[in-house]
Amino acid sequence: MSEHISHTISVPVDLLDKIMSKIDVEQKKLARRNFIFSSAALLVVLAAIVPVWQLFYSEISQSGFMQYLYFGFYDFNLVISEWQDFSLSLLESLPIVSTIGLSIVVLALLSALKFIVKYSKDVLINSHHFISNS
Repeated sequence: MSEHISHTISVPVDLLDKIMSKIDVEQKKLARRNFIFSSAALLVVLAAIVPVWQLFYSEISQSGFMQYLYFGFYDFNLVISEWQDFSLSLLESLPIVSTIGLSIVVLALLSALKFIVKYSKDVLINSHHFISNS
């Protein structure tokens, strides 16, 4: 007495096209959003690089690091014979905090540029497809 009931579900013919179209629209939105975010990050990093560089430059000129570095080129034989003391003096005179800050800003700049290039390709390709489909 078991009755097997079979129901068929009708699927619209253009369902796949609608789904693919919706996915394409969402990918275009995401690419634009990522490009805008990367551009904003690049502007922030560019605004931060000037004060960080000024801080680094002032601290490195006050610390005597440049004098030790110039001395390395001036009397290279003495530097070779006393390389351990010279390298220790060079490291001690390096302003660590501003060097780390400058390194962070440079890495952030390179990362922002990487993402700008990556997402600009996506935005330009998607824009091209959008124009050609219209």
